[in-house]
Amino acid sequence: MKNASQGMDRRSRLLRWLSAVAAMIALAAAPVSGEPDDAPVPGLAGEAPEAVATQTADSTLLSLHALVQEADAELREMRETLEQTPPGPAATELEGLIHRQEERLANLRRDLRIWATGVDDAGQTEEPGEPRTLQDDLRDLLQPVIGEWRDATAGPRDIEEMRANLRTWREREADAAEVRERLVRLQEADDTPSALAEHLATIVRDWEARQREAASQIHLLEGRLAVKERETRSTLETVSDLGRSFWRTRGINLVGAAAAFVAVFWLSRLLYKIVSRRWEAGTGGGTRFFARLTGFVAALASSLLALAAALLVFYIRGDWLLLTLVTLLLVGAVWGSRHTLLTYLEQLNLLLNIGTVREGERILRHGLPYLVDRLGMVAELENPALEGSRVRLPLRFLVGEFSRPFVPDEPWFPTRKGEWVLLSDGTFGRVVTQTPEQVVVELRGTSPKTFPALAFLDLHPVNLSRGFRIRSEFGIDYAHAAESTTRIPQILSEALTTAIGEAHGADTIKQVRVEFAEADDSSLEIAIRIDMDGSVAERFNQLHRLVQRVAVDTAVREGWTIPFPQLTLHRAN
Repeated sequence: MKNASQGMDRRSRLLRWLSAVAAMIALAAAPVSGEPDDAPVPGLAGEAPEAVATQTADSTLLSLHALVQEADAELREMRETLEQTPPGPAATELEGLIHRQEERLANLRRDLRIWATGVDDAGQTEEPGEPRTLQDDLRDLLQPVIGEWRDATAGPRDIEEMRANLRTWREREADAAEVRERLVRLQEADDTPSALAEHLATIVRDWEARQREAASQIHLLEGRLAVKERETRSTLETVSDLGRSFWRTRGINLVGAAAAFVAVFWLSRLLYKIVSRRWEAGTGGGTRFFARLTGFVAALASSLLALAAALLVFYIRGDWLLLTLVTLLLVGAVWGSRHTLLTYLEQLNLLLNIGTVREGERILRHGLPYLVDRLGMVAELENPALEGSRVRLPLRFLVGEFSRPFVPDEPWFPTRKGEWVLLSDGTFGRVVTQTPEQVVVELRGTSPKTFPALAFLDLHPVNLSRGFRIRSEFGIDYAHAAESTTRIPQILSEALTTAIGEAHGADTIKQVRVEFAEADDSSLEIAIRIDMDGSVAERFNQLHRLVQRVAVDTAVREGWTIPFPQLTLHRAN
């Protein structure tokens, strides 16, 4: 009866303690802004807000103080009961109850101090802890990621843990059954003494208990596993739920962070453009280097501000997972770029137009010359003489390259589209296409011929459309040696001028030169040099044939003997 009455007293005290805690929570949740609640408080009508707050605080303090006194009285009763209880399981259990009651009493006293002072004095009374290390900070930083991963994989991990425990208990059951069978055989053997058999029976009962325990655990785990597997949804449903949950929470945060990043970056760039235009209008633009430097600083500041805005969205929304992941990505990017810092500095020099490649200069890339038209985060190169030659490439591809100033008359390519060329392999035709990759030459009377751009340059193209020279030689007999240096060149020059002028126009002839060249073994050689305008480059081969025809016709008309190679035989005496 005494124990029953003590239990009733403990339950009544517990109920009183719970009621007081509920009252304290209600008072803490009540509005304390100084405004009266919608429902009037009995006994407080017409009183000032300060009086209401004071009475509320006093009642809370009184409730907490009563709880402290009750907990202290219960603790004293437990200690007295422990002194009267002999050592054993009951005393051990009572010691555990006393320990929990001491913790409860300490918490109540702490709550009383906090409610009375309004300050948590734990940080002022406790000794300062050890200084935090980098490992502690890293652990705190990774805690949200680890927690999210643990929550996401809680179900599969529980199932796998159950399966592992089930395998362990099945192995224990099998081992226990095997040991029991071996002991039974030893016990039932004919040569086993009775005393040993009794001892073995005791061991058998122990292993039978182990076997029953294992069977019970197996039955329990199989049931829990079956329930867990039934509760586990399909992979598609799980992924769908995760996707919906992600977009309801972190998806919105991601969209908000992206919108903040774009908005801040765009507004800061717009503000920079407005300020720079007004600055240029007021100061005349300043130096080119200063403009590039301010542009780079403004772009860097815009990026940092936009990134800070995105991180601030995660911070305001309380999304520590995304904030941690983005922070880790940024730290990893900075850490990984330490080996390429020199490359970034070279790119910065190029961006500021103070590096080895500069705007408005000539650079050789893949064997072809290019004009450095613009240097920015993306460089733009172009060859004015080639079709489709404008190339946009990241600035890092120009690190280690060199450019040089060029003279105004320096050609960018030997030919242009529509011009006639003569190559060192004898190819004669008109250029119909020329790009950085290939040059297509249309031959007279045949199909077009395609050359790689560099192979075309290796054939040393002669551009006939910009003027060309016809070279030819004509031989006459030694019988005309007296006039081979005076009259014959003059007559032949007049004949060629007249014939070419009639055939292609006199304005296409720049110069005609006919003069004695040399005395050969069997003839006197007359050299013919005719400089023509590029407008008749298409008739290059025809002009060669025309020169030979006019020379032969003139020789026949003037009676000049045209020699041929002769072989003279001398008979020995």
